[in-house]
Amino acid sequence: MAIDPLVPANIANDAIRPLYDHLLALTSGKEKIKTIDLFLYGIGGRLEVPWRIVTMIREFCENFNVIVPYKAYSAATLIALGADKIIMGKKGELSPIDPTLHVIVPEGAQPPPLPREIGVEDISSYITFMKERVGLTDQDALVQTITILAEKLTPVILGQVQRAYSTSG
Repeated sequence: MAIDPLVPANIANDAIRPLYDHLLALTSGKEKIKTIDLFLYGIGGRLEVPWRIVTMIREFCENFNVIVPYKAYSAATLIALGADKIIMGKKGELSPIDPTLHVIVPEGAQPPPLPREIGVEDISSYITFMKERVGLTDQDALVQTITILAEKLTPVILGQVQRAYSTSG
């Protein structure tokens, strides 16, 4: 019998309420329980969510541990770093925090001519590449490079990229 591979799991706002309900049921009205061990598998997700999850769990326990049997990437890594103790399986992995901007298109709206996901680090890496690898030092050339970027991504998207970058750490 073949075993299905793990389903990719992203950490998002929709995890907050079910987790809260589970914590309420787990503690059954006690002030705090001694320890909560969170079995964590995730390939990333929204970077504003881990702080909410960690602080919420800590409201219900004295000690918070995370068990990472396999992957805990990006947003899941942030949750693990918020624990008192991280228990790693033999194949357990944490990752760098790589914020990604998810471009949300309202229903019925025309999607913008850009990727649905933009790696926040990719934007600053582009500018670093142009300066360090290409060797642009002339301010006018750098302004042209940034102008091209702003025309492709729009100032609003670039502002969202900066906000995502500043949230990540």
